[in-house]
Amino acid sequence: MTRKEWLTQLVEKLSPLFEDAGHQLPYLIVLAQDINDPSTVDFDTSSLHWIITISNSLDDKTTVAEELIHNILFRAITSVDTKQGLLAGEIGFIGYMPTGMKLLGRIHQLVEEMPPYPEVYTREKWLKLFTHCMRPWFEAAGHPLPSIEIHQGRILPNLLNHVVAITEDGCYIFIPPALSNTLSLAKLLTRAFVGCVEAPCAESIGIVDGCTTENLIAHFKSTIDQIGPYPEN
Repeated sequence: MTRKEWLTQLVEKLSPLFEDAGHQLPYLIVLAQDINDPSTVDFDTSSLHWIITISNSLDDKTTVAEELIHNILFRAITSVDTKQGLLAGEIGFIGYMPTGMKLLGRIHQLVEEMPPYPEVYTREKWLKLFTHCMRPWFEAAGHPLPSIEIHQGRILPNLLNHVVAITEDGCYIFIPPALSNTLSLAKLLTRAFVGCVEAPCAESIGIVDGCTTENLIAHFKSTIDQIGPYPEN
């Protein structure tokens, strides 16, 4: 289940909350951001739907539900302010905050029926997961990886190939910001990992004469199946 699917399911469960107060939910499209910016609300004139985008920084089910209700009440509903305030009171809000246990109890009941709010992989997290999954591969070849920190584009924004810097604290890898193909990135990172190991290990890892062996590619694909593709943002 994606976050968008989870949020759409939550909207369906929130409908009775508004219907009990004598109001119908507006036409909504609810999305989850790929970044940690604040939540946004916009009106799409072509579809006549309100588009509510929930901040990626929110990962608690109850907090997400409160954020969604808040944005429906105070930004998506277009009634006059007095009616909007009345509806907010009927739903359980005073000002911009939930009144307390009564509304929170209903929200808790709703979200308890929902599956966990889906986790989203950032690029940074994906890089850490890929590194973690490749460690046993290097260990099996007799070349354990040192401490590794990967940076993508922020320090060297014009980088066209990877750069490896080895220090007493570990290995720092800088990769091109424009690289987004998952398999190509897996190959590049593995070559960078080889550069982090003191002893020559390319052939034992699966890189022969500069080419990636079928066995190593199969391991990449298995790893990608496990952790998912490299995030777009």
